[in-house]
Order: sequence, then C-alpha cells, then structure tokens
Amino acid sequence: MPSNHETEGAEERGPEGVASAAVLMMVAILVSALTGLARDMLYARHFEEARYSAFVMAFSVPDFVYILLAGGALRTGFVPVFTGFCERGAPEQAWRTFNACLGALLLVGGIIIGLGMLLAPQLTRLVAGGEEFTPDQMTLCAKLMRIMFPAQLFFLIGGLLMGALNALRHFFWPAIGPIVYNLVLIVGVISLARIYDVTGQAATVVVGAILGGFALQAWALRRRGASLRPQMRFRDEGLRQIVALALPIIFGLAVPQINRIIIMRLSTDVSLTGPRILYFADRIVSLTVRAFGGGMAIALYPTLAALSAAAKPEEFRRGVSFGVRSVLFLSIPSIVLIVVLREPIVRLLLEGREFTAADTASLCSVLVWYSIGAVPFAAQAILARAFYAMRDAKTPLYIGILVVIATLVFGPLLRQAFRLEGCAMAWSLPPLLYVILLLSVLSKRCGGIQGGRMALTLGKTALASALAGLAAWGVLALVERLYAGAGLTAKLLHAVAPAAAGVSLFILMGWMLRIEELRLAREALRRRLRRA
Repeated sequence: MPSNHETEGAEERGPEGVASAAVLMMVAILVSALTGLARDMLYARHFEEARYSAFVMAFSVPDFVYILLAGGALRTGFVPVFTGFCERGAPEQAWRTFNACLGALLLVGGIIIGLGMLLAPQLTRLVAGGEEFTPDQMTLCAKLMRIMFPAQLFFLIGGLLMGALNALRHFFWPAIGPIVYNLVLIVGVISLARIYDVTGQAATVVVGAILGGFALQAWALRRRGASLRPQMRFRDEGLRQIVALALPIIFGLAVPQINRIIIMRLSTDVSLTGPRILYFADRIVSLTVRAFGGGMAIALYPTLAALSAAAKPEEFRRGVSFGVRSVLFLSIPSIVLIVVLREPIVRLLLEGREFTAADTASLCSVLVWYSIGAVPFAAQAILARAFYAMRDAKTPLYIGILVVIATLVFGPLLRQAFRLEGCAMAWSLPPLLYVILLLSVLSKRCGGIQGGRMALTLGKTALASALAGLAAWGVLALVERLYAGAGLTAKLLHAVAPAAAGVSLFILMGWMLRIEELRLAREALRRRLRRA
C-alpha cells in the first residue's frame, strides 16, 4: 500500500507546499462554483418557477445527508486518524481502517438513504411546508427527492476516497470531481430538460454522482496502489477512533447547512420566489468565499493533522495563523467587489426571461446582507478543522449548538421584521458568532495563534479592499454613463471593467502596504504554474 510519504505527485508539507496545494484547490473550487452557477442559470431558464422551487427544496435534504456523512465523518474525521497511523509508521493499519470505513459506509449509508426515500413525503413537509407551497409542488418535491437520494451513496463513498487522497496529499482528482459532476448536469439540462423536465434532471444528478463523485476518485486511488475492499470489521481500532470523532464532527460541520435549511424554510413563508432568491445569493457569494475558505482548509488540514500527531505545537500555531490570514486576504476584497458590483453581476448572470427586474432588485438587496457573513463563513472552515486536527470535535459541536439555537430564535423575528432581507440577516450573523467563539477557545487552547499578525493582515486588507471598492464604483459609474444598454456586451462591460480596476488597485495597494500574503500567493502561483 502507498504511504503518505511515498506517493508520486504528492504535495509538500511546508507552507510553500500547502500554498501550492491551496492554489490548486481554490482554482478548482472556483471553477466548480462557476460551472455550478452556469448550471443554475440553465435551470432558471429551462424550468418553470414553481417546479424549479420544488427541485431546489427536494435537493436540499439529500445534499444535507452528503454533508453530514461525507463532509463530516468520512472525510474530516478520517484524515487525522489515517495520518496518525502513517506518522507512527503503521501504513498497513491505516489501510485496514480505510477498508473497514468503506464497509461501514456502505451499510450505514445504504440504510440512511433507504429511509430517506421511504420518508420522502414526511421530509418534504418538514423542509417545504410553507404557506406558499402548493399540494402539487409538495408531491413533486417528494418524487424528486426519491429520485435523487441514491446519488448520495456514490457521494458518500467518493467522500471517503477523497479523504484518503487528501491524506496522501493528492488534491488534483478530488478537486476535479465536482467539476465533472456539474458538467454532467449541464449536459443533462441541455439535452433532457425539454423532454423530461425536472424529473429527468433529478436522474442526471445520480449519473453525475457516479461519474464525478465515485468513479473518478476510485480510479485515482487505485492508480496509487490502493485496494478498495470493503470489510465489515466494526472492531477495527481506527474505525472506532473515527466514529468517536465523527459523531460530533457530523454536527459541527453541518451547522452552516442546518442554518441554510432553517433559513430556506423561513423564506417559503415570505414568497414563492423566496427560496430561489436566497439560493442564488448563496451561489454568488460562494463563487469566491467557498473557493478561498474551502480550498485553504482542504489543503491545510492534512498538514495540521500531521503536526498535531507529531506534537509540534509551534508549527501548528503558525499553520492555523497562516490559513486564517490567507483566507482574510483573499475573501475580504472579493466580498467588497461583489457588494459594489452586485447589480451588474446579477444582471449579467441571471436576468432574463424567467429572472425579472423585480427579482434582480430583491436579490441585490439580499446580497448585501448575505455578504456580511461571507468572510467568517470562509474563516470557520480553517478554525473548525484546527480542532478536528487535534482530535477535539466536541468544542465545535457545543459552539455549533449555540449558533443553531441563535438562528432558531432570531431567524423568525428577523424574517417578520425585514421579510426576505431578514432571512439573509439570519444567515449572516451565526457564522460571525461561530468564528468569534472558535477563535477565543482555540487561542486559549494553543497559547495564542499569532493574533497580532492576523489583526495586521485584517487591517491592511480592509484598507486595500475599501480603496479597491471605491475604484470599482467609480469605473462602474463611468462605464454606465458611456455604454448604457441592456445587451450582453454592455452587461459584460459593466461587470468586468470595474472588477478589473478593483482587483488591479487591490494588488497595487497590497504591494505598497507590503501584505505578506500577497507575496506568498505570488510564489505559490509560480510554483503551481511550473508544475503545470
């Protein structure tokens, strides 16, 4: 079996290697987000509004199952245990644990997915039971949910395979999987939507899961000599450790998704288009924030797990600080530009036959509030995994429970006071609370995590981002005056020219302010381009 030290093409451990891997993951997640947004744009154009809202709600529950198990127990919980065995010179035990996990996942995942298909009508009433949803929509939602649930088994198995590849510091094929999935769905909506409507698209979700979520990852892992042999070995030492970590990790990593389902449910009481507006706001913000927060977290996590297993606290603190500072440096200017350019961005990506000017105005208003929680949403991916790398899954769990309670208490109040914008506020405030509490506890636990350096990066980045936002706003006003119009060329110009001006000024200010993360990003990009 391969070890985490002796595999062709594995990333290096140091900051340079982590940064290089992070560049790959960020680009891949950004491309995945763009292809996902293209897919959603096609959905909005091909599917009637009520049926599309039913599709979105039907997708949310199976997707929640994937995030619970693949994103929690069998990717995040698996990595520190697998890495720990390899660090102690026991790769054979690491792979025995892998195959035991594979067997347990097939059994548990199959049971959960079977129950989900059986209870689809009850789950539909739970997530889509608002006053605006008609009985026909409820019936359709349950039908679509049953079709899409089996896809999650392939995502769950693929999540374990991706975890093994990440633990071996292979990031390319796990990064490509979601892109393949989105491309399959795009082909599906283009070729099948006119014939089978949303029902055919639900079946395409299963095909995309098989190809991008499972088959590609199995091929990549087998290329590295791994043997995929599911075993029902429930007394395996490593499996027990993973289960002990997994139960609290499941909830801790699922906090954002739980909040999202709560907010989506609240939005169904506002209007028929409420879920769709919030969904697109989330997708637009995710274009950059998930790329930076998620990409850095995935690339950094195996290194943090190895440093914790090797008892190197000073290097561990530097690693956490490096991850948080990098996320701040990348996500703050992105969100500032999204807020400043929200109207031309929405017009370019969505406005058309099915997405009206009123929808654009509503989405632009919601985007402002969504953006408030975007940066902490990105940072929490690093901080939560720092605890998991130390094999402490309970602290994020307890903090997550407080965050969900806050959403349940204040969400309805904000919705009642501010309607759809209130739903967006209820989504944005919990990540901020989550990050503040995680930072406080982690700093005490580790004896500090270079808070001064974080504050310096935050201050410099905020200043550079504010100036970049002003530059983008000024260029936008000039372009609107010189090139008025509603055609595609005008929409592209209104969005791209101000964004280019803002990014250019941000880079210039970063160089003038000597922001360290700009230098590291430039060096990492050079290393990645040389490898390509």
